[in-house]
Amino acid sequence: MKNLKIKHLFYATITALMFYSCASPIELYEKSGHAITMKQSHSLYENYNDNIKPYVEKAQNSILDRKGYEGTEYVLVSIQQLENYIRFLKEVEKTNKGNDNNEVTGIAIFLGAHDKNKTLNSIPKFNHNIKSYDEMNEKNDRVVGDMRHRETVFLAPTFRENHKDSIFTNEFDRHIPFFIEYTNQDNKYKGTYKYLLPYLKNKETKSATRSLERNSSLNADEFNIMPPKS
Repeated sequence: MKNLKIKHLFYATITALMFYSCASPIELYEKSGHAITMKQSHSLYENYNDNIKPYVEKAQNSILDRKGYEGTEYVLVSIQQLENYIRFLKEVEKTNKGNDNNEVTGIAIFLGAHDKNKTLNSIPKFNHNIKSYDEMNEKNDRVVGDMRHRETVFLAPTFRENHKDSIFTNEFDRHIPFFIEYTNQDNKYKGTYKYLLPYLKNKETKSATRSLERNSSLNADEFNIMPPKS
C-alpha cells in the first residue's frame, strides 16, 4: 500500500510538471497569483491618489517652493529596455557560473527620488526598433518636465541566500539585491555578489563610494516618468 501511494505521488508530480512545462504564457500568467482584476487595479490607483499622492505633492511644493507639482503616476519602461536588462542579467549569471549563489532570481524595484537640482533635457530613446548601439545611445528630441525631487524607481537584480545557517527565515528575505565586487579589471561583471542595501543606507556617500572602487553596479534607471509628459 505504501509503495502504491508513493507511485501515485510520483505520477501526480510528473503530471504537474508536464502541465507546467506545456502551459501557455496566458495560463502561466493567469495562474501566477500576480494577475489582478480591473477592480483591484482601480482600488490600488485610487488608494495611492487619494491617500498618498496629495501629501507627496504638498511636501514637494513646500520643499522646492513651487506650485502645481503633480506626483508621479507611473514609470514607463519599454519592452525592449526590459528585455535587454534581463538579457544583461542572464549574461552576468553566465559569467559567474560556478560561483555559489550565482543565479539571478529576480529584480528588486526600488522607490527613489531625484535630487533637488536634477535637470534632464532628454531621456533614453523609447523605440522597440532599435538595432544598433548608436541608435540606442541617441536621445529623444524632446524636453521633459520638472525633475527636481521627482519620484522614480530603479531596478536591481537579486540572488538567493542559500546558506543553511542564514539569518533569513522568510523566503522573500532570502532574495537579496546585489552588486558585484570584481577582482579582474578586464571583467567587471565577474566576482562576488555583495549586498546592495548596506551601501544604499550608508549616509557617508563619499566614504562608501571610495570603498566601492572595485565594484560594479547592475542597476537601471532613467526610465520615462509620467508625469511629466512635456
